[in-house]
Formats: sequence, structure tokens, C-alpha cells
Amino acid sequence: MKTVLFDDVIYGTKIVFNGRDEVTVTVATVPFSKLTMPLDLDDVDRLLAVREHAVNPVADLAEHFRFVYHCPERSAKRAAEAFVIAAHGLAETLR
Repeated sequence: MKTVLFDDVIYGTKIVFNGRDEVTVTVATVPFSKLTMPLDLDDVDRLLAVREHAVNPVADLAEHFRFVYHCPERSAKRAAEAFVIAAHGLAETLR
């Protein structure tokens, strides 16, 4: 079952769990363009650990999205903020 964990239509940011083995983070990069970043469950687990233990999880997660997925800085920060907000729901959904 597809589960939308975060959806911000103003900034074009969305986090969706496909119900089996993948979470997608979608962010708007420039007007009328989006970047979809697929995360497998191991990636999600690692990012949840970063969110739990980092001093500044938004900055660390934004750095991950920027360097791994070549996401622009502003979009990476929005993806990181969305991930931090959706982290509790992600953890509960993946149990």
C-alpha cells in the first residue's frame, strides 16, 4: 500500500513509501522540474539514525542529498527538512 508521509505542494516536496521496499523523496529543483531520489530500506535506516543522533540533522541530511543525488542546495535542504518531519512516520511504518 502506497503511503504518503509528507507532501508540501507549495515547495513541491513529497515523501512516499511504496509499501514494500522503497521510499521516494521528490523535490522541486527549478520551476517545472523535479528530482526523485529513491531510497531503499537500508538507506532509510541509515538516514533515520543520522536524524536521531546528529547535532544538526537537517544539515547532515541535506549534505547527503546534495552529494549522493546531486541535488541543488536549496532543494536538498527542503528534502532534509521533510525527512526530519516524516522520520517518526517512517519509523512507525517500517516496523
